[in-house]
Amino acid sequence: MTIKEVEQRTGLPRSVVRFYEKEGLIAPRRGGENGYRDYQEEDVALLTRIAFLRSLDVPIEAIARVLGGQASLADVAAAQADALREKRRAADRAAAICAQLAEDAPQRMEELDVSRYVGTPEAYCRGRPGALLRDCAAFARWFASARAFYLLLALAALLALWAYPRLPQEMPVQWSGGEVSGTAPRAAVFVCPLLCLALRFGLRGPIEGRLFGALGAYSHEIAGCIVNAGCLLALALVGFTALYAVGLAHSVTALIAAVAALLVLLGVALVRGW
Repeated sequence: MTIKEVEQRTGLPRSVVRFYEKEGLIAPRRGGENGYRDYQEEDVALLTRIAFLRSLDVPIEAIARVLGGQASLADVAAAQADALREKRRAADRAAAICAQLAEDAPQRMEELDVSRYVGTPEAYCRGRPGALLRDCAAFARWFASARAFYLLLALAALLALWAYPRLPQEMPVQWSGGEVSGTAPRAAVFVCPLLCLALRFGLRGPIEGRLFGALGAYSHEIAGCIVNAGCLLALALVGFTALYAVGLAHSVTALIAAVAALLVLLGVALVRGW
């Protein structure tokens, strides 16, 4: 059975299947002269069971211990039940506070006495950082999104189209000591938008699969940030080429300055949680 058939049978993307294999949760046979993976019915059944446990938020490490015989499924399930109950208790406490706040909240924000509901506000916030961390990561989520990718792609493509007729037949692509040391046909300006597409549709899946074990649900956003950072660099390259086309940039120093400026702006936005 091919991995495409496994995808259809389990509903799992191949990057996740590969990750489970990398983590030693499954071990498909290798068949034929080319050594391609040959998945069996027992592999599909095991993947279904693993996906079921992951849907319950059971950690990868715990599943590996069960498969390796170091822990029983009952013990792992009991530990996960305790963890989920604790999360539910925290949610219930928050719901009770919200209900109380709905009954007797003051008319204005300035009149809200936080200590009346939670005691010491500083200790309460330190003990429950989840929402605060999500707020800080608001820009990161946007930067990881498809909307950000298509914005970067559109800017790179438009700049390339604008610069193309203004470039010499042979545009500079290598520099040495501030001087041009290598050239390429001006159509090479379109390599950067194509690079963005390759990053998004060719590499994002494998990157997310490799991050999945360590970051879980956050792997999707982090993979998006990595891909879009590559697109940001591609946009900087096209921007430098556009500046060169109108005579405003004649050395790689301008490219370094442009990339540095973009990275500084991105860093400031991330820190401020834009």
